[in-house]
Amino acid sequence: MPWKDRNKREHTLCRQDCSQLKMPKRERGVIEGKLAPFLGKVIKFATSHVYSCSLCSQKGFICEICNNGEILYPFEDISTSRCESCGAVFHSECKEKSVPCPRCVRRELQKKQKSFWRQLNVDESLEEACTMFELSYQNT
Repeated sequence: MPWKDRNKREHTLCRQDCSQLKMPKRERGVIEGKLAPFLGKVIKFATSHVYSCSLCSQKGFICEICNNGEILYPFEDISTSRCESCGAVFHSECKEKSVPCPRCVRRELQKKQKSFWRQLNVDESLEEACTMFELSYQNT
């Protein structure tokens, strides 16, 4: 597939570009104040790569609380917040509303649904199965 070759080339170029950013000797760099500017360059390079790379840019998240369609990345730590349980990314303002994480809620509902069908006996009649499902559904 041609797109795989192109992405492979882009990431090979990325590795070559990153290798050009030689890390100063640790002690000397910290003492002389060179480490912070160096790390700033690395962060700037990496973020611009994620935004422009056709493969990496697809690794973003959409806030499931407001669903405004804006792509969010976990490294945008000032404007974003992560769910501690599942790692989903939200706008900081949306997460502060203290609503439960939609992804965690969805996963919990899926677990309940799977456990319900496991408990259901194949030998039971269809009517009994439907009654059990209705009762189980009303309790959630």
